[in-house]
Amino acid sequence: MAEAWLQRFADAEYIVAPSGSCISMVRNHYGKLPLSPHYKEIFEKIRHNTYELTEFIWKYHQDSYFPGLFDASVTYHASCHLHREIGVGDIPIELLKKKTGLRFLPMREADRCCGFGGTFLLKFAELSNAMTQFKVTAISETKADYVCGADAGCLYTIDSALKKINSQTKTIHIAEILAAGLIE
Repeated sequence: MAEAWLQRFADAEYIVAPSGSCISMVRNHYGKLPLSPHYKEIFEKIRHNTYELTEFIWKYHQDSYFPGLFDASVTYHASCHLHREIGVGDIPIELLKKKTGLRFLPMREADRCCGFGGTFLLKFAELSNAMTQFKVTAISETKADYVCGADAGCLYTIDSALKKINSQTKTIHIAEILAAGLIE
């Protein structure tokens, strides 16, 4: 699968994905796979031009204006892969603060894991659930209209837990917020 992915994107100037976990897989793990010399060469060529969406926007368009209103309060979940594995840090928060109408509400321990972690959720369900409950409590304390993030897996896990407690807080991907109002 990695070789097929590398072949598909071999000639791309930039590769941008709306997922820290996907980018982490390419940057941090493809190089450890037993790739043929041809694919190792492709990997070395493109790994530095592979970006998570907010990272790419910040690097190449941080002074851009994000037109359109997003009239809501938003808190932010910093996913493990995005924050720890590729080091994006507070870039998504800085981008959120540029969106007209958005009221940013910081969350306690925003970078604490939500419990998803791919198969972690299945292998360690009890521990995963406890982690998710901590995250949902921290989100609820903000009283935000939305919790956003940059990884769909985290957002699905958080969304499910929020629905179980009948929370009014909705999940949303940061790309949806930044794109709000771009197309009328």
